[in-house]
Amino acid sequence: MAAASAQFDATMAAVVRLSDATVERLCAAFSHVYPVNYNCEGQVAVAGDRTELEQFCQDVAAAGGRSVPLKVSSGFHSPFMDEAARQFHAYISNIPFRTPEITVYSNRTAMPYGQDVRTLLFEQINHPVRWAKIMQELHAQGFDTFIECGAGSVLRRLATKNLPGCRAFAVEDLSGISKLREEGIL
Repeated sequence: MAAASAQFDATMAAVVRLSDATVERLCAAFSHVYPVNYNCEGQVAVAGDRTELEQFCQDVAAAGGRSVPLKVSSGFHSPFMDEAARQFHAYISNIPFRTPEITVYSNRTAMPYGQDVRTLLFEQINHPVRWAKIMQELHAQGFDTFIECGAGSVLRRLATKNLPGCRAFAVEDLSGISKLREEGIL
């Protein structure tokens, strides 16, 4: 991904206060600006050529939205990552995969991985993340408690935006999991 990033002057911005359809329409007016992270209603991250993205952000403001530059090194989950996806596909092409024994959702399809895990893994590099749809699908399956593991709490906040009333927590390590158990959450 670092090598693919070096080939383009691309970056990303979060667009808020506009519908997904409006963001998609605004992106379509540009050759190199793409909706790439459908985070929640009213929040879509876009990747774009730096010059085109500046004009795109002006169009967002004119449409009543707001854009927030993201501190990233390139335009991820977009065609800017096509070469990275090809290289990753070549790398994993001979690695044996089994169907997951537990349900794991693909950010490419917003559905559980099936038989073709390999294809979905490399496609997620240069295709949009469907986070909002994953959350909706999990909720439809009866899930109402979510735990983000790792640094930060961005996904915890997105969980509550997508599913008001759900319980969402963020833990950084195993001690955080232990604390949730002690509190009777797990």
